[in-house]
Amino acid sequence: MSGSNSIKALFLVSGAYGHMDFGGLGFLRLSQKLEAEGHSCVWISCGDQVTRLRVHGCQVEEERLLNQLSLMQMRQIEVLEKNHALREDIIAALGRVRQRMAQHRPDVVFIDRLLVGTGLAAAQLDLPYAAMGTPGGYWRFFPAPAQGRVNIHPSPEPIQEYRDLGERLKEELGWQKGGLDSGWLRSPHLNAQFLPARFYEHINDPASISIYNHATPAPAPEVRRIGVSFGNQGRKENLVRLTEALIAEIPQGQGVSLFLGNDRDLYAHFQALSQGKHVDLHRWTDFNAVMPGLSSFLFLGGVGTVWHCLQNTVPMIVAPGYIGDQLENARRVAALGLGVHMAEDRPVEEITAIVQGVATDTEMRKRLSQARDPSAFSHTMDSVLEKIGDLAGG
Repeated sequence: MSGSNSIKALFLVSGAYGHMDFGGLGFLRLSQKLEAEGHSCVWISCGDQVTRLRVHGCQVEEERLLNQLSLMQMRQIEVLEKNHALREDIIAALGRVRQRMAQHRPDVVFIDRLLVGTGLAAAQLDLPYAAMGTPGGYWRFFPAPAQGRVNIHPSPEPIQEYRDLGERLKEELGWQKGGLDSGWLRSPHLNAQFLPARFYEHINDPASISIYNHATPAPAPEVRRIGVSFGNQGRKENLVRLTEALIAEIPQGQGVSLFLGNDRDLYAHFQALSQGKHVDLHRWTDFNAVMPGLSSFLFLGGVGTVWHCLQNTVPMIVAPGYIGDQLENARRVAALGLGVHMAEDRPVEEITAIVQGVATDTEMRKRLSQARDPSAFSHTMDSVLEKIGDLAGG
């Protein structure tokens, strides 16, 4: 696309921590590659994400209401009818985002999959947009507030209650175009994600692409360790119990590296439990620096961590945190033979045998290597730029 007419691109990402990081910062790298080709990119985000984007040298504007455009906030019409303040915030956010898009008048918009309502705003201006971090298709949220869970799973059909919600919002705003039909943003133009195409082979969407964004893995050190990550979700009881069981019986010749985020109580708990054990405790760290030394990785199932495990061919043990797509990812990891789904009803005492099993499973390592091969993806970063050029010029 070098040498073609300059493209104005607008990027919108929610405040969800890992969503700027899709595909080993693939979302961010896409904007950087566009800029390197002479195109202009502006980001709109909220919360700490604004600071993170600025650290990476991005031009970014803050929109505090942006997170209201997620269906995790919107729920169903009945909820909005009872919560007047939430409804007003969503209407205000839709109006604000449409106004910002009209001000920038981009040639193409790239939108975090969570910001479903943003697609409505883009449709009013006839702007082509790409949904990022999703294979497209239809997805339904299943809230379980008592358990603190909001799972999302694919659906073979458009979601009628989301359609009804979209029509109600359009009516209130006096809008005529676009609609809602999925819990994640679904674009009729382009749906892009950074895992191998097979990971979402059960999703049938003609506008879906998978983008290869891997580099040659760093050589693994001779000493191998078992990684455990709590991400940014704090104390998840099932993962706590599994980690306690693992520390009580660490496999011979190995150690454990715990990544505990910013939860001080969780850090103190495992600090006390790890005295005299081969256990390292970390808050935040660069996965690229630690992954090559891991023999397996126990985590909650976030798509970003799945990508890092593939990058370094590290077998996965997924104990899903039941937030978003974590349960769906755990099932896909197991179905493709890339790791183990550690369901809640599975005895925690099995964890040591499981980490030993995946660490010595040569066939699993082979499948992990194949899953990060360029042939497992539909597009490279370079070829997707050509597709963006066609979309912006269409």
